[in-house]
Amino acid sequence: MSAPIDSANINVEGVPFKGLTHYLETCMGKTNDALQIYSNEYLRIATLTNYIDIKDLPNYITKEKYH
Repeated sequence: MSAPIDSANINVEGVPFKGLTHYLETCMGKTNDALQIYSNEYLRIATLTNYIDIKDLPNYITKEKYH
């Protein structure tokens, strides 16, 4: 669980910060291994990507990678 974080405010202080998921990956010494999960009593959602430009999505999300 985390609180809302404003990345722009952190970046203003000179700290490169993409977001909490990227920060946690960095702390664990991993990259692209974290998964964001959102859930409530009716719905569970997990993201397929983190910080991918929308123009790059067709090349990133493939049947081979996520099947």
